[in-house]
Amino acid sequence: MAGIRSFVAIELPEEVRTALASVQRDLKAQTPPRAVRWTRPEAIHLTLQFLGDVAPGQVEAVAAALRSACAGQSPFTFHLIELGVFPNPGRPRVVWIGVVEPSGALLALHKNVTQALEPLGFKPEERAFTPHLTLGRAAQHAGRRELAEVGELITRSQVGTVGQVWVDHINLMQSDLRPEGAVYTPLAVLPLGE
Repeated sequence: MAGIRSFVAIELPEEVRTALASVQRDLKAQTPPRAVRWTRPEAIHLTLQFLGDVAPGQVEAVAAALRSACAGQSPFTFHLIELGVFPNPGRPRVVWIGVVEPSGALLALHKNVTQALEPLGFKPEERAFTPHLTLGRAAQHAGRRELAEVGELITRSQVGTVGQVWVDHINLMQSDLRPEGAVYTPLAVLPLGE
């Protein structure tokens, strides 16, 4: 039986998705046509850990590990502030909006999640956790000059604080890849502090 493509995420409230859609519309109007594949607003989320394929029989064990990771964590708020690109403005591959949570609660939650899942065989990423929301990715056929234009635009753009997100749970999500884009379905909802 095939595995279930999964990840752990914080989903966004509707008003934040609406605000992000507005930012995307403004950027789309200013970037070269078809240089960026914009993420559908309903698909934008904060990924805590990508798991890859999870065996159907392992989903409950993953959910239990996540439940324990959330148990000692109090709810918190993060803010969405300013735009950026990965890896750099000269050759952007990802357009993102930053996540700011100064108390350290988000980083602690990320650490708890990765530590809880590692004994189940899910290795944490090698690179440091950089909380962000992906607004778009460089289109496959975008030229170097078009992408440099995108990077320059993002670097110049000032969006300030776009919204805030109250976090009182995380989700274990299933990702189904389809021609029109990935479709995400919650497999488990795990409350913080319980």
